[in-house]
Amino acid sequence: MRFQQYFRELQWPTVYPAYGQPKADWSNDLWVEEYPVPGRDPPLWTVYDAGGRKIARVTLPRGFPLLEAGTDYVLGIWRDEAGVMLPGNT
Repeated sequence: MRFQQYFRELQWPTVYPAYGQPKADWSNDLWVEEYPVPGRDPPLWTVYDAGGRKIARVTLPRGFPLLEAGTDYVLGIWRDEAGVMLPGNT
């Protein structure tokens, strides 16, 4: 019971880092995630080419972590609210 009260009274940060985890794809493009803040919109990624030019902005569904990316695909894992992997759509 004490923990519940502690977390209710906890003050969350008002400032977060600008970026989350970067990833490189198979084309040597760099995917940079906006920092994932709880309760914010689904993850937004900005993709830069090897010369540093912004080439795309990609929104992935909430709860779909980016594992790998290519020129025409992204791979991730769908999970339900309990964290159980869900079958993908083909």
